[in-house]
Amino acid sequence: MVEISATTKKNLDKLVEAIVLQAEILDLKTDFESKATGIVLESKIDVGRGPVATIIVTTGTLKKGDFFVSGLKWGKVRAIIDDKGKNINEAPPSAPVEILGINGAAKSGDDFIVVDNEKEAKTLSENRAQETKEAKNPLTFATQDSAFSDNSAEELNLIIKSDVHGSSEAIKNAISQIKHDEVKPKIILADIGMVTETDVTLAKASNAVLIAFNVKPSKEAKKLAENEKIKISSYNIIYEVLDYIKQKMSGLLSPDIQETVTGTAQILEIFKVSGAGKVAGSKVMEGEITTASDVRIIRDGAIIYTGKVGTLFREKNQVKQVSNGQEYGITVKDYIDFQKNDTIESFSVTSTDRMI
Repeated sequence: MVEISATTKKNLDKLVEAIVLQAEILDLKTDFESKATGIVLESKIDVGRGPVATIIVTTGTLKKGDFFVSGLKWGKVRAIIDDKGKNINEAPPSAPVEILGINGAAKSGDDFIVVDNEKEAKTLSENRAQETKEAKNPLTFATQDSAFSDNSAEELNLIIKSDVHGSSEAIKNAISQIKHDEVKPKIILADIGMVTETDVTLAKASNAVLIAFNVKPSKEAKKLAENEKIKISSYNIIYEVLDYIKQKMSGLLSPDIQETVTGTAQILEIFKVSGAGKVAGSKVMEGEITTASDVRIIRDGAIIYTGKVGTLFREKNQVKQVSNGQEYGITVKDYIDFQKNDTIESFSVTSTDRMI
């Protein structure tokens, strides 16, 4: 075992020696003369160079001009750049290099295979795309879990544009860990490259949150977003993206509503008062009732009406509050059908925003 540190570069030379020694002991060999194969480590869309894939060659020698397939993408090697930023004409096994010439952004972990010609590259890429499309639309049957699951959860649509594929995958994985019974994040697009007009149009059509991670919108996209009042939220730290998504999800939650009974009274007599109409002569049995109270009229245990206090009277004078044990008169807005022995119950309602 070799103790190392990438930060301080401690024992990196010893690590290389240990790997070489193990390769010799295990008799690990590869073919330098065959067509190159490899693995995609990272990909991005560079503004000046277009799609760029970082690969490591595992077998064979990759040469400038080779046709290749990588995942669902294909291309012709236009340039090979080594780990020191130099343009080279070929890359041997174990060499990590950047290649230009791919027709789109490959995915981290995709294979990389050199083929004989352009026709073979196109055909293999198209066949893979068709197989993937068919695999995404299998015939499905309801399971016990899916049949009884709650499909009424709100969805927060997301469009995420990132600088590199690794960032995109990390963000998608982190978002998949956000769980809630009432609202869930739904990624409708996760891609690499700058924010385009198409992204803004999609965000408007799908009512989606548009997030740019380490990328900027094009001038056209920025102008369209301003005209359509679509916010482009830019971040460069993943946990800040997650905090923002949780905040937007929280906005879809219905608030916690809490009701508190503040007073009860019993109607003793019904009076007609000039200028006030029907007034219920009542006695506060518990708590207090104010002119700001919401009230409900209860008759034989059933709620007959719910509304607002109109006016409170004490000894023919208007008051703002009556308390336990006091007799008073009351009007209720838009209600006059009082009866003796009805119960008047006052209550307050508080609303609290919920957070994920």
